Amino acid sequence: MAIILTNGIYFISHNATGGVIKVSTIEQAQNFYTIEKAEKQINKVPGKCFGYYPVDTDATPVHEMDSDTKVNQKILKKSAAKRKIYSGMQRKEIYDKAEGCCQLCGRKLTPHTMTLDHIIPFADGGSNELDNLQAVCKQCNQLKANIYPEQFFDRITEIFMYQMEKKYSDNLTWKMARNMLMEIL
Repeated sequence: MAIILTNGIYFISHNATGGVIKVSTIEQAQNFYTIEKAEKQINKVPGKCFGYYPVDTDATPVHEMDSDTKVNQKILKKSAAKRKIYSGMQRKEIYDKAEGCCQLCGRKLTPHTMTLDHIIPFADGGSNELDNLQAVCKQCNQLKANIYPEQFFDRITEIFMYQMEKKYSDNLTWKMARNMLMEIL
């Protein structure tokens, strides 16, 4: 797994003294072993890393960057899925549209902790257009995976109902609440 930090145009690297620098080619980019280490870098120097986000070059090929971007494609592995890398401005637009909240659980996000989710799953032919993207937290993005939002809601509801029934099946209050919920759902 090779994780890099990019804003869609430049990449984060380090100079000889360990200072954070921006470079224009992926060959010069700093490789991080985990997403967590890349996010630590963002949090360590937020001013220099503002608008940058982690990309797994093994899982997400960087093939559709802005026209100004010069990326050596032979370093990246080929993949059937052609996911787009979004610029800092595009990510900010999605973040602002979501008012800084995960669109699935409502959790407050920062531009650095936000992940992008395809509303119509990319695996099902969803587009890379901005109107098919929503800001979500990492946990929800992993849980939702490649299903539609309605399926995600149904799955979360099913899990909630099962867990509540398991824990409170003898509780009269739960039985009343379950009946009301079943009418709504």
